[in-house]
Amino acid sequence: MRPDDRERGAVLVIVALSLGFLITITAVTVDLGRLSLRRRDMQAVADVVALDMARLVNGRTTQEILTESDPSWTDSLDQSAARNDFSSSKLGYTFGDMNGSTFVENNAAAHRPTAVQITATDDIAYFFAPGGGEVSRQAVGSLGDSACFTVGSFAAAITATPTSFLPGLLNSALGVDIASYDGLANAQVTLGDIASNLGLGSPTDLFNSTVNERDFFIASAQALSQAGDTADAAVLNSIASQTRSTSTFQFGDLIAIQQGGQDAALSSAFNVLDLVAGTAFLVNGSSALAIPDLGVVLPGLASATASVSIIQRPDRACTGVNETPGATTSQLALTLDLGVQAGPFAVANVEITVDMASATGVLVDPLSCGPPAIVNVNVQGSLVTTSINQTILGVTTTLVPPAHGVGASIVSFTLPPDSYDQFKRTGSGSIGLATTDLSVLAPGVQVSLNASLPIIDSLLVSPLFSDFAGLTVAGADVAAHSTSCNDVLLAK
Repeated sequence: MRPDDRERGAVLVIVALSLGFLITITAVTVDLGRLSLRRRDMQAVADVVALDMARLVNGRTTQEILTESDPSWTDSLDQSAARNDFSSSKLGYTFGDMNGSTFVENNAAAHRPTAVQITATDDIAYFFAPGGGEVSRQAVGSLGDSACFTVGSFAAAITATPTSFLPGLLNSALGVDIASYDGLANAQVTLGDIASNLGLGSPTDLFNSTVNERDFFIASAQALSQAGDTADAAVLNSIASQTRSTSTFQFGDLIAIQQGGQDAALSSAFNVLDLVAGTAFLVNGSSALAIPDLGVVLPGLASATASVSIIQRPDRACTGVNETPGATTSQLALTLDLGVQAGPFAVANVEITVDMASATGVLVDPLSCGPPAIVNVNVQGSLVTTSINQTILGVTTTLVPPAHGVGASIVSFTLPPDSYDQFKRTGSGSIGLATTDLSVLAPGVQVSLNASLPIIDSLLVSPLFSDFAGLTVAGADVAAHSTSCNDVLLAK
């Protein structure tokens, strides 16, 4: 017998044995696919009907919603189902309220619900498996209130009178004398006016444009002049005359606007010095300025240099109550590079970074469209942290002390007497290096830094964060722009 005679017919046997399994798997796959598709259909129906019916939840009690004829709850439910080629008999509803992202049922007749949960149910017959199944999906439509607000950058929102430290840091970037800063710090201009003077007709044009720095300053000056502020317009024209005609920046890098908020942002007022200083730092390529020499002799230090990073991005948010992430401010960071005598022959390189991270604003209750309108923003102050890296003979030790300036507060607007686009400042805390626990560092480094850090605080850290930036640590500048009540929303 030839060797392959014994294998003759083996393929047929294998196929016969596998055929039942393959048919079963195919049948299950087809039925599961139809089930999954029907679930998506039911979710779509529930979503649309929930939005339709939430419009009837308009401050009335549950009894009034169900019994009043104008509009009729039953008729409205039938019409919504018919528009979606569905039967209203397969729709269920429950009244209640939203607690954050959770629907809380409350069908009491006297209750005034703010949300309705719609349940869409359908039966499906299986093609292959015996019988069928039921598909049910839910959606919640609610009436929600929202407001648009901005959390601005502390980095150049100067309210304190600038000190002698300011010209040494910024004159090379802005080219104006110290007396001019006070005026710019108190001037306001709208993005719409700037866009108009730049010849940009739409929000998209503005936020997607590469803008010439000189043209930007001239357009801002024209906006101030058109508003009657000729003194500050003259300062901006002076800045423009000293600006390179080839310097450009992306406008979207200067101000971050959430998707859908571009149109409203054009009418928002921004601090002129915020815009001018932020532009100056953007166009130099690194958003940072270097101070090559602190200009003082510090005990135990062989060298000392500093750099400042100012990232200027006011953030705008239009959200409902307790919706996150809200709006977030930018940060200001100071980096010190110190050569410290750690022993008779060793010099340690010590890098100290003082970082002011973001502050986040979230809309909280109470919120009202008024009049008067009420807008409350909970500002969670950013952590101001210090990081110290010590390197001796190639070995690095890192120290991260406890954060400074942790704070939180509620910024409240009552409109009127408060005004839209009016900034309020909030925050608490202080920044300093002198109280840092240096025990993990080398003894020689500890001695030198303990003597030097109080001097650095008084000469650099305090003037930079307090006098130059006018900072209230762990806070933000907050402005309310608009309110919207009884919006129909699909709960998440």
